Amino acid sequence: MISRTHESWELRQLDDRPSDRHGAGPLIRVLFEREGKPAGYALYRHRTDFVEGRSNSTLEIREAIGADIAATAAVWRYLFDIDLMAQIHVEYMPIDHPLFFLLAEPRRLRLRAQDGIWLRLVDVESALRARSFASSEQLVLEVADSFCPERGLLPDRGGRDLARRRRGRPAPRRARAGERLHGRLQLRSAGRCGLVEELRPGGIACADRLFISSPAPWCPEMF
Repeated sequence: MISRTHESWELRQLDDRPSDRHGAGPLIRVLFEREGKPAGYALYRHRTDFVEGRSNSTLEIREAIGADIAATAAVWRYLFDIDLMAQIHVEYMPIDHPLFFLLAEPRRLRLRAQDGIWLRLVDVESALRARSFASSEQLVLEVADSFCPERGLLPDRGGRDLARRRRGRPAPRRARAGERLHGRLQLRSAGRCGLVEELRPGGIACADRLFISSPAPWCPEMF
């Protein structure tokens, strides 16, 4: 996620200007502690509404984050237990959020996925240098981009020592490089759709092992 300064926390996440409420209540801030130490938090509002004497109120969640699975479950248990809420609305959730597996009835989430991170690689060499890799295997890639042409980029020893331009016979190419850099897209899936060409047997499988990322990339706010 994007790192936050003290000022960004105050101005973007914790700020509660009445003009931003749009008819909802004030921002409520909840801290979850475990053994006296912070382990999670939630930021939310109530939007109260009653129809024919029955609550049609909405819990509007700005953020609900736990340091681990247990803390995440505890934060959401608290939110689900808030009384008189007919529905809960939250955006900017990670695609692999554990809540889907924690619920007894995950269908009731009515989950809808849409794009939330936009990334285009301009300096592929620097991007490969900046990230870590899951193994020390070596792989030659060719990234085909008519806007920013880069050829034959090699992450050596898992990318920890070297990423350089090189002439050679590449393994997979024409992969949606931005998604792959963050470990979101499996190259084997892209290969089945004709987006990747494997020129050396086992190259796609090797790339998937190198670039794997867990949890999936995620940005919890609009930027």
